[in-house]
Amino acid sequence: GARVGWDGEGSPFGEGDEGITHQVVDRDFQKRRVLSREYVQPQWLADSANASLLLPVEGYAPGRPPPPHLSPFVNDEEEGYVPEQRRVIQDLQEQAHRHSGTVA
Repeated sequence: GARVGWDGEGSPFGEGDEGITHQVVDRDFQKRRVLSREYVQPQWLADSANASLLLPVEGYAPGRPPPPHLSPFVNDEEEGYVPEQRRVIQDLQEQAHRHSGTVA
């Protein structure tokens, strides 16, 4: 399971904790970066949760326009259009299921 922390009082760990693997930032920044961690925009969290897997972080780097956000409440096939980003995520989900030994 994941652990969540934040910058401020009451966080279960500090920003300098070496166990942090992903840090959410809402804009490009010039502060000290930790080489062992991934920096992502907030949309990465929502998109990963909606896809039920950790999506690749490259498209969510600070300062870059993120991929199109896909609503989890729309059935693309019923709407008659499946966005390319939906196809990319479906491919990633299929790969994850094959590697985990489960069937989608």
